[in-house]
Amino acid sequence: MTPLGHTATSFIMACKWNRPLPIAVSYAISGSLIPDIDFIAFFWDELNRYHRTYTHSIGFLALCLSVLFFAIRKNRLIALYSFGLGFLLHLVIDAAMDANPSNGIGIPLLWPFYDGYIHWFDTTIQDKAHAAYTWHTPWNYIGHRLGHVLLIELPFYLYAAILLRRKVKK
Repeated sequence: MTPLGHTATSFIMACKWNRPLPIAVSYAISGSLIPDIDFIAFFWDELNRYHRTYTHSIGFLALCLSVLFFAIRKNRLIALYSFGLGFLLHLVIDAAMDANPSNGIGIPLLWPFYDGYIHWFDTTIQDKAHAAYTWHTPWNYIGHRLGHVLLIELPFYLYAAILLRRKVKK
Protein backbone atom coordinates (compact mmCIF):
# COMPACT_ATOMS: atom_id res chain seq x y z
CA MET A 1 0.00 0.00 0.00
CA THR A 2 1.18 3.53 -0.68
CA PRO A 3 1.78 6.11 2.07
CA LEU A 4 -1.47 7.82 1.06
CA GLY A 5 -3.34 4.52 1.48
CA HIS A 6 -1.82 3.94 4.92
CA THR A 7 -2.74 7.50 5.90
CA ALA A 8 -6.34 7.02 4.75
CA THR A 9 -6.80 3.71 6.58
CA SER A 10 -5.33 5.00 9.86
CA PHE A 11 -7.48 8.13 9.62
CA ILE A 12 -10.59 5.97 9.16
CA MET A 13 -9.59 3.83 12.15
CA ALA A 14 -8.89 6.85 14.40
CA CYS A 15 -12.19 8.52 13.49
CA LYS A 16 -14.07 5.52 14.88
CA TRP A 17 -12.71 5.94 18.43
CA ASN A 18 -14.13 8.04 21.24
CA ARG A 19 -10.81 9.73 21.88
CA PRO A 20 -9.59 13.31 21.46
CA LEU A 21 -9.65 13.23 17.67
CA PRO A 22 -6.68 15.46 16.70
CA ILE A 23 -4.35 13.58 19.06
CA ALA A 24 -5.58 10.12 18.06
CA VAL A 25 -5.48 10.93 14.34
CA SER A 26 -2.00 12.46 14.42
CA TYR A 27 -0.46 9.53 16.31
CA ALA A 28 -2.36 6.88 14.32
CA ILE A 29 -1.15 8.40 11.04
CA SER A 30 2.40 8.70 12.39
CA GLY A 31 2.29 5.07 13.49
CA SER A 32 1.02 3.96 10.11
CA LEU A 33 3.82 5.76 8.25
CA ILE A 34 6.82 4.89 10.47
CA PRO A 35 7.23 1.31 9.17
CA ASP A 36 8.00 2.81 5.75
CA ILE A 37 10.80 5.00 7.11
CA ASP A 38 13.14 2.79 5.10
CA PHE A 39 11.31 4.03 1.99
CA ILE A 40 13.73 6.98 2.05
CA ALA A 41 16.12 4.68 0.16
CA PHE A 42 13.54 4.08 -2.61
CA PHE A 43 15.71 5.33 -5.46
CA TRP A 44 18.89 3.49 -4.41
CA ASP A 45 18.57 -0.04 -5.76
CA GLU A 46 21.18 -1.44 -3.34
CA LEU A 47 19.22 -0.21 -0.31
CA ASN A 48 15.79 -1.08 -1.69
CA ARG A 49 16.18 -4.73 -0.86
CA TYR A 50 15.74 -3.74 2.79
CA HIS A 51 12.32 -2.14 2.25
CA ARG A 52 9.57 -3.99 4.09
CA THR A 53 12.01 -5.88 6.28
CA TYR A 54 12.84 -5.16 9.93
CA THR A 55 10.85 -1.94 10.16
CA HIS A 56 7.75 -4.06 9.45
CA SER A 57 7.93 -6.10 12.66
CA ILE A 58 6.68 -6.13 16.22
CA GLY A 59 10.30 -5.71 17.34
CA PHE A 60 10.49 -2.34 15.60
CA LEU A 61 7.05 -1.44 16.98
CA ALA A 62 8.30 -2.18 20.51
CA LEU A 63 11.34 0.05 19.92
CA CYS A 64 9.16 2.90 18.60
CA LEU A 65 6.68 2.61 21.50
CA SER A 66 9.56 2.67 23.99
CA VAL A 67 10.93 5.88 22.48
CA LEU A 68 7.45 7.41 22.40
CA PHE A 69 6.79 6.42 26.02
CA PHE A 70 9.78 8.45 27.21
CA ALA A 71 9.28 11.32 24.76
CA ILE A 72 5.57 12.02 25.44
CA ARG A 73 4.17 13.22 28.75
CA LYS A 74 0.77 14.69 27.90
CA ASN A 75 -1.88 12.25 26.64
CA ARG A 76 0.68 9.44 26.76
CA LEU A 77 -1.85 6.61 26.82
CA ILE A 78 -3.78 7.95 23.82
CA ALA A 79 -0.53 8.54 21.95
CA LEU A 80 0.79 5.03 22.58
CA TYR A 81 -2.54 3.39 21.79
CA SER A 82 -3.10 5.38 18.59
CA PHE A 83 0.48 5.02 17.36
CA GLY A 84 0.52 1.30 18.11
CA LEU A 85 -2.76 0.60 16.35
CA GLY A 86 -1.74 2.69 13.33
CA PHE A 87 1.53 0.76 13.15
CA LEU A 88 -0.22 -2.63 13.51
CA LEU A 89 -2.74 -1.68 10.83
CA HIS A 90 0.17 -0.94 8.50
CA LEU A 91 1.67 -4.36 9.19
CA VAL A 92 -1.60 -6.20 8.63
CA ILE A 93 -2.22 -4.37 5.36
CA ASP A 94 1.30 -4.98 4.04
CA ALA A 95 1.14 -8.67 4.96
CA ALA A 96 -2.14 -8.98 3.05
CA MET A 97 -1.53 -6.61 0.12
CA ASP A 98 2.08 -7.35 -0.71
CA ALA A 99 3.20 -5.63 -3.89
CA ASN A 100 6.93 -6.12 -3.47
CA PRO A 101 8.12 -9.58 -4.48
CA SER A 102 11.72 -8.36 -4.70
CA ASN A 103 12.44 -8.88 -1.00
CA GLY A 104 10.20 -11.83 -0.25
CA ILE A 105 6.44 -12.04 -0.10
CA GLY A 106 5.02 -10.76 3.18
CA ILE A 107 6.63 -9.11 6.18
CA PRO A 108 8.90 -10.33 9.03
CA LEU A 109 6.11 -9.67 11.54
CA LEU A 110 7.63 -11.63 14.43
CA TRP A 111 11.21 -10.39 14.10
CA PRO A 112 13.45 -10.65 16.19
CA PHE A 113 11.83 -13.88 17.44
CA TYR A 114 11.27 -15.41 14.01
CA ASP A 115 12.94 -14.33 10.75
CA GLY A 116 10.35 -15.86 8.43
CA TYR A 117 7.95 -13.73 6.43
CA ILE A 118 4.23 -13.74 7.27
CA HIS A 119 1.82 -13.49 4.34
CA TRP A 120 -1.94 -14.04 4.47
CA PHE A 121 -3.01 -13.61 0.87
CA ASP A 122 -1.97 -11.56 -2.10
CA THR A 123 -4.19 -9.07 -3.89
CA THR A 124 -1.56 -8.14 -6.45
CA ILE A 125 -0.43 -9.79 -9.66
CA GLN A 126 2.72 -11.85 -9.06
CA ASP A 127 3.56 -13.56 -12.32
CA LYS A 128 6.68 -13.76 -14.44
CA ALA A 129 5.38 -11.11 -16.82
CA HIS A 130 5.43 -8.59 -13.97
CA ALA A 131 8.62 -9.78 -12.27
CA ALA A 132 10.60 -6.84 -13.67
CA TYR A 133 8.30 -4.37 -11.91
CA THR A 134 9.50 -4.55 -8.33
CA TRP A 135 10.99 -2.10 -5.85
CA HIS A 136 14.42 -2.99 -7.25
CA THR A 137 13.41 -1.08 -10.37
CA PRO A 138 11.50 1.86 -8.89
CA TRP A 139 10.71 3.71 -12.13
CA ASN A 140 9.44 0.51 -13.78
CA TYR A 141 7.31 -0.20 -10.73
CA ILE A 142 5.76 3.27 -10.74
CA GLY A 143 5.07 3.12 -14.45
CA HIS A 144 3.57 -0.37 -14.58
CA ARG A 145 2.22 -1.39 -11.15
CA LEU A 146 1.23 1.74 -9.24
CA GLY A 147 -2.13 2.06 -11.04
CA HIS A 148 -3.14 -1.42 -9.85
CA VAL A 149 -2.18 -0.61 -6.26
CA LEU A 150 -4.00 2.73 -6.31
CA LEU A 151 -7.14 1.07 -7.67
CA ILE A 152 -7.17 -1.28 -4.68
CA GLU A 153 -6.73 1.71 -2.34
CA LEU A 154 -9.43 3.89 -3.92
CA PRO A 155 -12.27 2.82 -1.54
CA PHE A 156 -10.11 3.78 1.45
CA TYR A 157 -9.42 7.23 -0.04
CA LEU A 158 -13.12 7.82 -0.67
CA TYR A 159 -14.25 6.70 2.78
CA ALA A 160 -11.53 8.78 4.49
CA ALA A 161 -12.60 11.82 2.45
CA ILE A 162 -16.23 11.31 3.50
CA LEU A 163 -15.25 11.05 7.18
CA LEU A 164 -13.01 14.10 6.93
CA ARG A 165 -15.81 16.12 5.37
CA ARG A 166 -18.20 15.09 8.15
CA LYS A 167 -15.65 16.02 10.84
CA VAL A 168 -14.99 19.42 9.26
CA LYS A 169 -18.73 20.21 9.04
CA LYS A 170 -19.24 19.60 12.79
